[in-house]
This record gives sequence, structure tokens and C-alpha cells, in this order.
Amino acid sequence: MGIYDRDYLRDSDEDTVFGGPRGWSVVTWLLAVNTVVHLVKVLVFDGEAFGTLNRGQLLGGEVWRLVTYMFIHNDWLHLIMNMLILWFAGQWLVRQVGTRAFLVIYFGGGVVGALAHLAFLDGDMMGASAACMAVFTALATLMPERVVAFLLFFIIPIQARFKTMALILAGIELLLFLSDQFGLFTFAPGGARVAHLAHLGGMLFGFLFVRLLLPLARRKDRDREKKARWKIRFGARRVVDAEVASSNPAADKPFVSTDVDAILDKISARGMQSLTEEEKRVLQRSSEKLAKRVNRK
Repeated sequence: MGIYDRDYLRDSDEDTVFGGPRGWSVVTWLLAVNTVVHLVKVLVFDGEAFGTLNRGQLLGGEVWRLVTYMFIHNDWLHLIMNMLILWFAGQWLVRQVGTRAFLVIYFGGGVVGALAHLAFLDGDMMGASAACMAVFTALATLMPERVVAFLLFFIIPIQARFKTMALILAGIELLLFLSDQFGLFTFAPGGARVAHLAHLGGMLFGFLFVRLLLPLARRKDRDREKKARWKIRFGARRVVDAEVASSNPAADKPFVSTDVDAILDKISARGMQSLTEEEKRVLQRSSEKLAKRVNRK
């Protein structure tokens, strides 16, 4: 793939936030699948829950329910609240860590949250809350000082840092969990039990993944790419910068570099934060070179 073939370097209004008609992002797919599954639950199964998770099922070997329970929601409000968190935080997080790491955070948070809940409590579990909490906490850990504006309860406009929002959310979940255990009060409709411990487990996973696992994965990627660059530069597979011929001999030839191509592939897969300092410098030089070429035209 050449540098001018990439969607994010084209001058087009065709794409939307979620990838447009040429393809959906992982966040869009999760939003769509969760919505479709809930529609099936309501229209086909008449609201009867399926694919939920409890301790007996897990101990009985039905481990697939650790995943299926994330796509089942109690009602429309339950679904909408989770999908709002996923839509808001998911888009930011994918840009920062890439698709693969995002999926690990999402499903890992859901699984860890379920195990944390079932280790102490039982009862049927459903919903993507733990997974969405993991996504939000991972984003807050990566960008703790980022200030965002939003509507509290869809009414009150406020601004807050991601770190502040995550700490407040964790405090509320802990308070509600303790209150629930002592029978003080519950905000769940119809007296339903909310898996606050699962939410906290998901948040803990998102935090630990960013602090511990993500740096290790990026270090391995940097070592692997460093070895590959040495092979390209000094080995039999040495590749030199290529130029694309122009139909106008007087025009400057476009700048296309195999190094730049590899860096852009890396950004697409794992986000800007995965770049090394050397890769950032290469990308900056290439950007300046391309800007000069455009300005001369």
C-alpha cells in the first residue's frame, strides 16, 4: 500500500467517524452487534435472556458464556448507557492503542469483571458494563489530564479530566457495591442486582493493562521492528526509497518511502503512541518534504 492510497491521507468527505461506507471500525461493529443481539432478544425471544452467565454454568464448563454474557442486556436503558460509554471512550482508545490492543482491553475487562464478581457473588450476569468500564479506564490511564466537556445526566454541562472522571466513577461503584451488600439501597430498576464488583474488576483490568501489559507489548514491537530495519538496511533484503513516475516531467515526483509506508501501517494498527522517537522523526521529515512539494504546486 502506497502513502497516497491510505484513507486518512485522501481528500474526501465520504468517510464518517466510524469508517464510512468503505468499512466499519471495531467500535462500530461492537455497537452494531450489541444492538442486533438485543433486538433478537426482544423480538425473537420475547425479552427472555439467553447467553447469560452464573457460577454454576461456569463451573459446569460453559466457559463461552464469559463472552456471550457481554452481548446480553437487561433492557434498552441498560444497552444505551453501555453503548454511550463505548462510543465515547472507544473511538479515542482505538486511536491511541490500535484495534488489537483495544479488543484485548474490551474482552479482557469483560472476562476479568465476570470472574471478580463470581468469585464473591452469584446470580445471572449480563451486559457489557465491565468491558466498557475497562475501555474508559484504559483511556483515562493513557490520557489522565485530557479535559473533556459533556452533559451530566444529559442536562448539566460540565468539564472534567479523564483521571477525575475515572476516580469518581470508581468511588461510586465501590460505594454502591458496599451499600448493596449491606442492603442500604439500590438504584437498579425493579430491585435488580447490579454487578458493581464486575464493573470494578473491568476498571482494574483496563488500568493494569495500560500500566503493565501495553508497555511490554510495545517494547517487543520496537525490538522486532528494530531487527527488521537492520535486515532491510544491511541484509540481503535491502530496500531503497522508491519514486513514482510523473506524467509531467517538470513536476516534482511524489515522495514515497518504504520506511514511511511501514510507519503508517503501524499507526493504523496500533495508534500514534506506538511510534518510537526515530519513527516520529522520519514521519516528520517526510511530512515536511511532502508539504514543500504541495506548496510548490
